[in-house]
Amino acid sequence: MKNLLINPFERIAGWKALAIGICFMSLTAVLGKINNLLFDNLLHVTLCPHTFGRAFLGSGLNWVIVSIVMLIAGKLFSTSKIRIIDVAGTMALSCAPLLLIALFGFLPFFPKDTADVFRLFIFGLMCIIPMIWTVILLY
Repeated sequence: MKNLLINPFERIAGWKALAIGICFMSLTAVLGKINNLLFDNLLHVTLCPHTFGRAFLGSGLNWVIVSIVMLIAGKLFSTSKIRIIDVAGTMALSCAPLLLIALFGFLPFFPKDTADVFRLFIFGLMCIIPMIWTVILLY
């Protein structure tokens, strides 16, 4: 089970990873919109009101840009054969831990605006683990 949390790509890859990853990204975008959390960069969350379009655009652009960068890096630095679908699926599924951050918005101590400094600090501390987990999966 531990290996599945740290390296799910041994069992899930390609189209399956892409489909699961897109489901996670979509759910994160919807829950983020509900809680006014905008995932406007890969490891950046903004507390602000926004539209569903902007929520999905942010998640989608993050995924596309990271996938392109990783594909180029893989082609330049790896001697093995790299498939686009594997890179795209891996990058999509790597964003799954961000769903935890979107779920934090339903907790009673979630800050409702940026003026609530103490709750914002607690929220920031809680975001560290999902962010680290995302970086581990991206690696």
